[in-house]
Amino acid sequence: MKKYFFTLVSALFLSLNTYGQLFKASDVAKIADYVVSELQLNGTSAQNVKSLYADYGEKMRLVSSSLEGLPAKQNKIQALTNEMDAKVKEGLPANKKADYDIVTEHYRKKGIGTSALGNKEIASNQAEKNSKAQEVQSNLNQAQEIAENLKQEFKNQLGVNDSQADQLVKITIEHNLQKKIINQTLKADPQARASKMNELNGKTNAKVKGILNDQQFKKYIMILIQSERQ
Repeated sequence: MKKYFFTLVSALFLSLNTYGQLFKASDVAKIADYVVSELQLNGTSAQNVKSLYADYGEKMRLVSSSLEGLPAKQNKIQALTNEMDAKVKEGLPANKKADYDIVTEHYRKKGIGTSALGNKEIASNQAEKNSKAQEVQSNLNQAQEIAENLKQEFKNQLGVNDSQADQLVKITIEHNLQKKIINQTLKADPQARASKMNELNGKTNAKVKGILNDQQFKKYIMILIQSERQ
């Protein structure tokens, strides 16, 4: 069952990172400078882009490092991205708005190592966008398949019904996603990481105990322990 957990977590995180990975606080200034350079902005227009990117980059970083569920994070990051793009384009000259779309699609796909407008990639822009959307959908489909396998694992080993198995799958996936976030964001602070993990374990156990009886709960814990040793 361990392989279900880690493959599922990886698939879901890849989908999340599609929207959030280029908005790390340390990268925002470089991305903003890239946009300003590509669009040949100066003065107020340039400063407006840098300010908005810094503001929304920090908001996206906070969402990505929160303990919310994956769907909520995806929705919030996508909403922030759309809102940021709309506000940036409001402050651009009319002849720069279309170019902004080209530039942003380019760096979200390839980073900022090459020029979007200089390489005349307008024709391939839509194809790249479609390819990324297909990649995200593929990861989500994979996650759905693994979740179904995990559901059957709980039904077979714990003797739970469909409704209980669905709840356990949701709780277990969310637990492992939050565990991964804690390990990533608090890597340099073992004490804080341990505290957050204890808090997470307590909340998860309380949710599971609300579904299983004592005997089932003990078996659930043993299943998880055994899977970590495999």
